[in-house]
Amino acid sequence: MTMMISGVAPGAGDAAPIDHGHGPCMVSAFSGNRIRIYRRFDGPREPLFAALTADTSGPDCKIQEMQAPGRIVYNRTFGNIDVLSTMLMISHEDGGTLMTMELWYPDSATRDAALESGLAEQMEALYAAQ
Repeated sequence: MTMMISGVAPGAGDAAPIDHGHGPCMVSAFSGNRIRIYRRFDGPREPLFAALTADTSGPDCKIQEMQAPGRIVYNRTFGNIDVLSTMLMISHEDGGTLMTMELWYPDSATRDAALESGLAEQMEALYAAQ
């Protein structure tokens, strides 16, 4: 299952679409219980990383590992559902930043429910504000 917030086709297989244009994110279900999100931003990764990880200090998050400004691994609880999240940010040669995020749900039914609830649109709204 792939949700796209644009007419841009996702990259082949599980490879990161490094040539994905700036803008709308691509959200894909893959490998049983995971969701992968790609988005390319215009700006440099340092301030973007700070902005997108600012909400990981709350009581519903537990940071497992952080290597700013490139990588964070954390658990977030949504009600009674624990989701493991990983985010990787790579500087692109044109000065932009490619973000890859993976969300690991307890099972595929929970993952599918997250996708059906409008996760792709919610993520794009968050990213568009950056």
